Amino acid sequence: MDAPLYYALIAAFFLATGVPLVLNTSFNLAGSPIVETPLDAVRCFLDAPADLSLLYLQGRLLRRRAFPAPCATSCPQQEPSFVSRCMADALGEPRRVEVLVEGRWLQLTDALELEVLERCSGGVSVAEIAAEIASEAAEDEGAMLEAVEARMRHLYELRLVSMG
Repeated sequence: MDAPLYYALIAAFFLATGVPLVLNTSFNLAGSPIVETPLDAVRCFLDAPADLSLLYLQGRLLRRRAFPAPCATSCPQQEPSFVSRCMADALGEPRRVEVLVEGRWLQLTDALELEVLERCSGGVSVAEIAAEIASEAAEDEGAMLEAVEARMRHLYELRLVSMG
C-alpha cells in the first residue's frame, strides 16, 4: 500500500456512505488558478463563500470564524494596510469605491463603507462608529447603526477588518 492515509480515508468514507471511492477534483474558485500550495489553499478557502466553512489541510482542520452577531459592541480593527480610490460622476457623487490590498483592487459597497473602514482602529465599537457618523451627518443613529453593521459584515468577509 503506497498511501496508507489515503486508503484509510477511502475505507472510512466507504463505511460511512457505502461508496467505495473518493474522487479528487480541482480546488479553485471560478476565474482563479487551481490551488497548488498550502498558502493557495488557505487563500482560496478565505475567498470562498461562507458556506465553505471547513478546510482540512496537512493534518489540521481550519474553521471559518463566523461574523459576530450582534456586532455593536465589537471593536473592529483594520487588518491589512490599503490605498483607496473613489470614482465619482460629474456632480461629485461617488459611483465606485475601491481599496488596493496586497496588489488587488477590492470593490466596496459605497463611500460609507470606506468611511467605516477608515474608522476601524480597534479602540472604538461598531455602535460608537455609527454614532459618530450619524452625528456628523445629522442622521438617525438607529438607522446608521444598521447601515454600519451591514458594511462591517462586508468588510469582515473581505478580510479587511477583524472583530475584537
